[in-house]
Amino acid sequence: MLPKGFRRVRDYGFLHGNAKRALARVQLALKVIIAARAPKPRPQFKYQRCEAPMTIAGFFAPAWRSG
Repeated sequence: MLPKGFRRVRDYGFLHGNAKRALARVQLALKVIIAARAPKPRPQFKYQRCEAPMTIAGFFAPAWRSG
């Protein structure tokens, strides 16, 4: 926890979460090579009794509305 009046540095400049272009420029200027990572496989949901994988048939909007 930061003292009152302080701000996290990573929220500004090229370290900000939305600053992907600026970060790419900095990496290009510094000649940094970052290897691409393979995406993690998603866990497969299985039925409890037969252990067969579940398939998603569709999605629907919730009946309740917020606000």
